Amino acid sequence: MSKITISSLNVRSLVNNEKRREVFHWLKKQNFSIYLLQEAHCTQKSSEIWAAEWGYTAFISSLASNKVGVAILFNNNFPFKILRQLCDKEGRYIILDLESWRAVLDSLQYLCSNTDDPAFFKNVSEQMLAFQCNEIIIGGDFNLVLDVSIDEAGEKPTTHWNSLKELKYIQENLDLTDIWRDLNPEIRRYTSGRNRPEVHCRLDFFLVSLSIARRVSNVNILPAYETDHSLCKIDINFHFNPRGPGFWKLNSALLSEVDYVNAVKQTIAKTAREYESDEEVDEVLLWEMIKLKISQNVDGTAKVRKIANTS
Repeated sequence: MSKITISSLNVRSLVNNEKRREVFHWLKKQNFSIYLLQEAHCTQKSSEIWAAEWGYTAFISSLASNKVGVAILFNNNFPFKILRQLCDKEGRYIILDLESWRAVLDSLQYLCSNTDDPAFFKNVSEQMLAFQCNEIIIGGDFNLVLDVSIDEAGEKPTTHWNSLKELKYIQENLDLTDIWRDLNPEIRRYTSGRNRPEVHCRLDFFLVSLSIARRVSNVNILPAYETDHSLCKIDINFHFNPRGPGFWKLNSALLSEVDYVNAVKQTIAKTAREYESDEEVDEVLLWEMIKLKISQNVDGTAKVRKIANTS
């Protein structure tokens, strides 16, 4: 028996290079398994740079501008396989069909909505149904509270009522539960707040399938780094075999293939040209970008070619 830890955090923009690298470093020090980030404010142009800076598997949903953007970052301390992915074109959610631990988490999902927009939650629900999910984890900044009587404190407690109605329907339809409230029925804890007027809310939380809820050993709300939101995390028990370091290595056997060697050389030259005028990319990061491109593009093509030649 072992566990994975999934965390969710509204990072309130990672556009600043120094802050982003410090936040990434802080997250890695927590040694969680999966990190859900909201309000990353990543652009399409910079998403690959951010993924290379993270160093492990990363999914980033972004717009051409840096107004929104969400991400799912994986650590290398547990085995997993991504079967299918969907990144919202507006940069507000990501859905992953994740197979791991001799179980299937059909949708690892990420939400960030800034207005009372029930259509957003309805769209998310429809997309999830298309994934034919069996076990679901939804985590993020929902920008609403599930119960104003206990999840909010301050003057005139309120929430986005239309969105809440749609979210409640999703809960009932998909058999999801608010795992924090299940394990802490009477405790008042908040993840975001402001002073003028004074309002404190539990806007960040996880909704999980009842089958997963039985395996949740711990759920917590913790202080975070460089943001006014708290970090939420859940520990889930699973059976799985420990994974090795997980670093990409060049398959030296392919170096005897002329086409493969040429493809690697072309990828190196193309990547160097692509980022030669980008001041954010230094020599160390450029090397990481080159390895990322080779592992994603050249190695993938080689595997397909090898399968085709042996079939």
